[in-house]
Amino acid sequence: PVRAGALVVHLKCMVTTAVKRLEGGASRPLMMGEDPVDIMRKLMLEREPWYSQADVEVKNDMRTASQTAGDIVVLARQRAGW
Repeated sequence: PVRAGALVVHLKCMVTTAVKRLEGGASRPLMMGEDPVDIMRKLMLEREPWYSQADVEVKNDMRTASQTAGDIVVLARQRAGW
């Protein structure tokens, strides 16, 4: 694991999903530019080395926040003994 005693979860979604979720929200300086999809794609690629260190990956493109939280609780019980 990345950290002893912790369960690190990478919440993964498609680039287009991430961009859509940011629309109309708080100001995101890193997302300023003409092509938010291209910017997000580059950010995700740059961050992949860190994301890949997570203990588990949860894909959440078609999931609600509640469903995703439920998935994480199940994983925490199975993988981390919580």
